[in-house]
Amino acid sequence: QKTSITKEFKAFFTLVTVRIVFAILKNGESLYKNDIELFKKIFKNIKADGVILTEPNFNDPRVKFLKNTNTPFVFNGNPMINEDIYWIDTDNRLAAYQAVEYLIKKGHRKIATITGSLELVAGKYRLMGYLDALNDYDLEVEDQLIINSDFTEEGAYFSARELIKIKDEVSAVFVANDLMALGVIKALKEAEISIPEEIAVIGYDGIKLGEFIEPALTTIKNPSIEKGKKAMELLISQINKTDLNSRHILLPADLIIRESA
Repeated sequence: QKTSITKEFKAFFTLVTVRIVFAILKNGESLYKNDIELFKKIFKNIKADGVILTEPNFNDPRVKFLKNTNTPFVFNGNPMINEDIYWIDTDNRLAAYQAVEYLIKKGHRKIATITGSLELVAGKYRLMGYLDALNDYDLEVEDQLIINSDFTEEGAYFSARELIKIKDEVSAVFVANDLMALGVIKALKEAEISIPEEIAVIGYDGIKLGEFIEPALTTIKNPSIEKGKKAMELLISQINKTDLNSRHILLPADLIIRESA
């Protein structure tokens, strides 16, 4: 038992460390104004044989830079660029649709969303999935129920305060990722709003911490470890100049039903 816990503990911190490095390297106005310059500087210092990129945004400038340096690279996320580049992703639009459809089938009709950064492909497509579900079930799309945020717990916490102002108009909220959902739950609890009785909350990603908060978080499970493995396979195939069956891999995401919705 002790060995198992130790392995999980080490694995957790390995994933967290990798995530922090990738977050520093990502490009986006929401984090650093000069991210691409930072990316170039770090890239030149590490002399990498290949790069796995996270959190693509539209017209991502890292693509042009890496192509100019003839460096193999893979996106962990679909960059939505009309170039034949390697990427792996889950279907953000469909998975978000499934989350909102679940809420609708539970009887909810006033469903809000707190979005991630819409500069990022994932943020934009998760919002599109939310809108698709409302339209397919003939539910009104209300501007006040779409609250823009970023992909952080703190940002969602403050965005949830806007939700609380219209709490009588909302019965459920789809939050663009689980970290954000933690911030939303904190804000709702502070306002003494019962979850899920007054407002149900559903997240996206399936982070481990979601199991242990109160109430346990209903979420869309993003197969992060499998995505990482597949991204590495794609990268190695480029470095070794061996062709795989596809340059693009789209993995399914699963709904995990717990207590919050």
